[in-house]
Amino acid sequence: MRSHCILSISALLFLTASLQAQPDQQWLKIYDNESGSDRGQTVVQTADGGFVIAGITAGFGPHLNNAWLLRLDSDGDSLWSRAYGDDRDNECNTMIQVSDGGFVLGGWTETYEDGVQYGDCWLLRLNADGDSLWSRTYRGEEATECISLVETEDRGFALAIGPLNFMAGSNLAAGLLRTNENGDSLWFRSSEERDFFCWSVLQTTDGGYALAGSLMAPEWREYFHLIRMSGQGNVLWNQSYATESGQRCASFIQTTDDGFALVGRTNHTPDGGPFRLWVVKTDESGDEVWSHKFEGVDIFWGSSILQTDDGGFVAAGDATYGQSVYLARLTENGDSLWMGNYGRDTLCMSNSLIKTSDGGFALAGTTINYDVWHQSMDFFLLKTSPDPVSVPGSDFILHPSAFILLEPYPNPFNSSAVASYELRVPSWVNLSIYDGGGRFVRTLVDDWQSFGKYRVVWNAAGYPAGQYWVRLTDNQGGMAAQPVLLLK
Repeated sequence: MRSHCILSISALLFLTASLQAQPDQQWLKIYDNESGSDRGQTVVQTADGGFVIAGITAGFGPHLNNAWLLRLDSDGDSLWSRAYGDDRDNECNTMIQVSDGGFVLGGWTETYEDGVQYGDCWLLRLNADGDSLWSRTYRGEEATECISLVETEDRGFALAIGPLNFMAGSNLAAGLLRTNENGDSLWFRSSEERDFFCWSVLQTTDGGYALAGSLMAPEWREYFHLIRMSGQGNVLWNQSYATESGQRCASFIQTTDDGFALVGRTNHTPDGGPFRLWVVKTDESGDEVWSHKFEGVDIFWGSSILQTDDGGFVAAGDATYGQSVYLARLTENGDSLWMGNYGRDTLCMSNSLIKTSDGGFALAGTTINYDVWHQSMDFFLLKTSPDPVSVPGSDFILHPSAFILLEPYPNPFNSSAVASYELRVPSWVNLSIYDGGGRFVRTLVDDWQSFGKYRVVWNAAGYPAGQYWVRLTDNQGGMAAQPVLLLK
């Protein structure tokens, strides 16, 4: 019995570390300029604790589509709003705050030549008040749009270019465009792969570059794809990451160990089925270290990822059909800590996630509104409370109100145990077994179930004696766990 007590204490320590409650939603603000459809693409936090959101607006500004920058205070209230463009369509895909406090927007501008429509890469430099300092467009072999950009060590810029100019009939590979601090083009490098859709760029700690996105395979399946470049843009290596089904990468970061973490989605099964948020962690050579697919949770798209101070990760994603947004917290080894479901009364699509100065998170994107006559879209910004994992003494979920997980019986047991639970609302349920160290053992249930009482038998023949946990999660971010001791 003494060993049972020691194991239970050990497992409880694991539970308190791994089943923390998710951060609370502090506020959700929607920004509507009453002029058409708007798409929120990127958010940054400013030195005064406020925020800036950048994206695309339709009908507000000089033309049909324009870049839109929205400056907010720390409570999400609007301070000023500016549209940028000219007599052509101009769209903003990305925005960064640069070292002098100003902003740089990257995107696409419409151009015609000999009756052919082109998409030129567009870069716009602003000061801290949103005043335009200069605007650059880039045409030539690399003529296309800027998808992502970073400020480089010399205060120039590196732009991820692609997907390439389909309107002009081009099938060139995506690539990297390097400029100086005034936006003058220095060089362009192709990714050397024709079916690579690049969605994100960063400058690596050694002064080189990395591009991440999706690679279309011959059988029309997509893979996560990562390209590593030197400081002059020469390709050093590339790696693809795949499960048994198709996947699409949306974003990535370089981690503190000089590896990378990529986020996106993967099909639930080889034949398709619901999408699942998928995170892949690599080492500095691009070799996969671990991956995590979020089973039994109604997340169909991962949009952003960041690394926390303890070496773990937070990933953002959307629920099916944009019904809400999720934040998912992982350890540095890819184990789940908490999962939060936010904005449930609003149709949301997330695009950008940041950690805020108070230890919480801010998530920006687009809401979708339907009425009898039309569909419209607006910017949104969602702010959470601090991450409970980093707050000593914070509570963790044991019995969410949507269900009850009972203690398994018999307990201890030596051959099989029964897990019993009651669903108070219909839900997608995942019932799984974990060992005393928090490692996944097997799944007992992964299915949609109606409300009611359920009993599931775990046949533990072939498993070693020791402490285990029965863990139940639902598609609203609820989680419960009960310990059970296997004797031999």
